Amino acid sequence: VSSCRVLVVRGAALRAWFILGTAFLLSRPALAAQTSPTADEIVSHHIDARGGAEKIRDLRTIVYRGTYREGDYVVDAVMALMRPFFKLVGDPDQPNSSFAEVYDGSAWEYYGDPGIVVRTGGAAAAATRHGLAIDGPLFEYREKGSTIEVEGVETVGARSAWRLRVRMQDGFEEDELIDRETWMLIASRKGTSEPEPPSIL
Repeated sequence: VSSCRVLVVRGAALRAWFILGTAFLLSRPALAAQTSPTADEIVSHHIDARGGAEKIRDLRTIVYRGTYREGDYVVDAVMALMRPFFKLVGDPDQPNSSFAEVYDGSAWEYYGDPGIVVRTGGAAAAATRHGLAIDGPLFEYREKGSTIEVEGVETVGARSAWRLRVRMQDGFEEDELIDRETWMLIASRKGTSEPEPPSIL
């Protein structure tokens, strides 16, 4: 009799653990969804952190100051934008007499030595055009023909950030890193997927 009672208790315990385990497994997608926001949720928080859609639309000029990294090349950098499509890679308050990268309807570069202006085309001009949007690539991204995916979490300095992969209409891709606490942009990583060259018959 005692052994039967033990078996009954064990059976009930097993059923209870099975029910609890099943409930936990079923709840895991919901828990994951709570801890990992969607791309649209991150973008929405980011827009709110910048002051909201109307204030972003009212922007006329903006200046970014930060650090530019390309391989081992690291330098302090400044970029200024002005509506509708003016862009200066450089400090508008302290112009660089040796180099400037500009877009004013077409892309061009200034070289102080030997003192020439070069109109750029191809990939170089495309790269310049991609940074023209004063409101950034995340704001109204669908209207711009882009898609966004959450690629995970990345550390930038001492900050934890959501990494968003932005894919534009022409194949250009860049990662926007959004601070997980402030929802502000703290870094941007740019690259491009070059299309296959056409075959010559």
